Amino acid sequence: MRSYLDFEKPIAELDAKVDELRALATSGSDIGDEILRIEDKAAQALSDLYANLTPWQKTLVARHPQRPHLTDFIGALITIDPEAFGGWKERNSKPANASVGDLATDPDLVADIDAAVKQANQTVSNAESIRKFRILPVDFTEDTGELTPTLKVKRKVVAEKFASDIEAIYDKD
Repeated sequence: MRSYLDFEKPIAELDAKVDELRALATSGSDIGDEILRIEDKAAQALSDLYANLTPWQKTLVARHPQRPHLTDFIGALITIDPEAFGGWKERNSKPANASVGDLATDPDLVADIDAAVKQANQTVSNAESIRKFRILPVDFTEDTGELTPTLKVKRKVVAEKFASDIEAIYDKD
C-alpha cells in the first residue's frame, strides 16, 4: 500500500474513493465511468500538486522510501518504427518476416539501439542519461491504446501493459 506525504492528502482521498468504488464494482455495480472520472481527477490533481512543489516538498518526495518511480537512474522503453524496421532487417541480413518481437533481443538490434542511446546521452547531463533500456515487441499506437489521438503517450496504459519490462529495467538483481 502506498503511503502519502502530508501535502499529498487530497490525492490519498481520491485514491481511497477509487478503491471504494472498485470494491463496489466487484459486487456487480456498473460504475466504471465514475472510477475513470475520479482516476482522471486524481491524475490531474497529482500533476497540479507536483508542478507546484516547494523545494522542501521535492526533497521529501525524492527521499521517500516507498517511491519506486524515483530511482537512481533513468530507464527507457524503446519502440521500433515499423517503417524503418524493414530496411534495418535487410541491412543486417535478418529474415524479412521477423517481427520486432522476434528480434527484440537480437545482438545486432540491441547494439544499434545501444549506440543510438549513447549518442542521445551525449546531449544531456549524466543525471539525465538513459542507463538501461528494453526494446518492446510492439510500437505504441492509438489503436492499441498507448497513444492519444494527438499521439501523446498514455503513461498509465503503458505502465500497466509493460509493467514486467519496467520492472526488469529497475530490478536490483
